[in-house]
Amino acid sequence: YSNLEQETGQSTGIKKCGFIEVATTQDRLEEFRRVAAFNRYCGVDVEEISASEVESLFPLAKTDDIVAGFYVPDDGRVNPVDVTMALIKGAKMYGAKIKEGVSVKTTTQSNGRVNSVVLEDGRTIQAEKVVNCAGMWARQFGERSGVLIPNQAAEHYYLVTDKMDDVDPDWPVLEDPSSYTYIRPEGAGLMIGL
Repeated sequence: YSNLEQETGQSTGIKKCGFIEVATTQDRLEEFRRVAAFNRYCGVDVEEISASEVESLFPLAKTDDIVAGFYVPDDGRVNPVDVTMALIKGAKMYGAKIKEGVSVKTTTQSNGRVNSVVLEDGRTIQAEKVVNCAGMWARQFGERSGVLIPNQAAEHYYLVTDKMDDVDPDWPVLEDPSSYTYIRPEGAGLMIGL
């Protein structure tokens, strides 16, 4: 998403605030070290940091159980609606045609590739490429064409706190997989996802 706004002229709301994933057990540490090595191989700047460095980057974090953190300074977050609009605009710029307000009944295939969609009203739209943008229904939509999409929608809870004077909006996103939690600044408070 770093270049999407430049490419399309459409805002993405990108904020490069960084990302920290914390390991609280030796097993997680070993796993995250492997993932970090692979990410570095792929060109992602990720560094292993100490619990005290986690605390310096996110001062409200409880760090007494943290073995290490893995920090990606160039990571961040975006506004999902803005990104969607930028992706649509970019797709159109490269020749995609977007059909809104229609329901797809099924798809047709040739040589193992989806090459058209059949709408609920019976119309067929031929396409060189079909993109499944069904969001949380992508898995079920893919199944209609015999395509396995290894995603499953899951209920997600989060809360947003009231204003907190100690919160800096430039803090990174902090994720603790062992407690299934992420925390990030939101407005003048925090968003805590569970």
